[in-house]
Amino acid sequence: MGNRHYLFYQKYYEALANVNNPDYKAINRELTGSSVLEAGSGFKTPDEFVLETMYPGLLAGLGYPHDIKKDSAGEGDTADDAIRLGFSFDYVTGLPVIPGSTVKGVLRNAFKRGYTYIADKLKDCGVSDKDTARVLEYAIFGEPVDDEEENGAVAAPIGSRDVFLDAFPTQTSDGKLLGIENITPHSRPDDGDYKGLKAPQPLKLLKVKPGVQFTFRFIIKANEFDFNGKNITVCAKTKRELYKNIIVDLGIGAKTNTGFGYMKAPEVPLQEPGQGVIAQRQVQTVVTHMPVEGVCIKCGGKTGLNVKTGTYYEYCSKCSQAGRKG
Repeated sequence: MGNRHYLFYQKYYEALANVNNPDYKAINRELTGSSVLEAGSGFKTPDEFVLETMYPGLLAGLGYPHDIKKDSAGEGDTADDAIRLGFSFDYVTGLPVIPGSTVKGVLRNAFKRGYTYIADKLKDCGVSDKDTARVLEYAIFGEPVDDEEENGAVAAPIGSRDVFLDAFPTQTSDGKLLGIENITPHSRPDDGDYKGLKAPQPLKLLKVKPGVQFTFRFIIKANEFDFNGKNITVCAKTKRELYKNIIVDLGIGAKTNTGFGYMKAPEVPLQEPGQGVIAQRQVQTVVTHMPVEGVCIKCGGKTGLNVKTGTYYEYCSKCSQAGRKG
């Protein structure tokens, strides 16, 4: 398996350039094939947690350019089955990555949209109302985007604020990280006379599959401030749990309104906080004993998807029924 960033953003175009014999489908298969997770021992963080993607998966980096055009004559269907939307890969390791800036943006957006939600999560720490939650936001993330004064809030110096690091996959349920997804945008009539949706345009894109565990890493500092005559302290552990709850409750990545990007705590966590490391150079192959995706372990037939767990059943319906009768 080569570097996925290089495959997707370099080799893909080289394959499409060969109009007579495009080989991008082979790259599609390589992108979604068995995965090797890279891990090193040089960098640890005391504040981290592991979350697992749920069905239908996670979309990241759709806004990155990955424009595919037809041949120079404007004819043929060279790119009709190609992946047309971007994806977020780490440049060095080639692994899917959720940038730290994305993590930070999701967490701050939770403050902006729901101070009552934040106050409910932190009421035991003295953050019991919207105004106090707003002050905490200012202390964690700095000045408000609109540069307006926020009820006496004081931003912490940059050097004492939390650091939001990139989140990398660290384990998979079936040895694979990525899958293919299709979306079908529609357009309205140009004349404005709406008579229903028309002209479906299926688009192929990459997604992180269900059952992939991501380790979210931070360098978290405790926050202590005075507000309305009260001294309020929010410790690093409490903030880590808050960040985890926000991502679980609200999701992360693109198209969360259609079910993508939601995560859960894994049944068996990969590692305890402080024991994880950022993907580096030493290679560690993920060993799995899960059945091959969608294949009955008894007869080799196709199996259905368990939408509750995001994994495929071990047995097909015929073998399952036969086992119950027996």
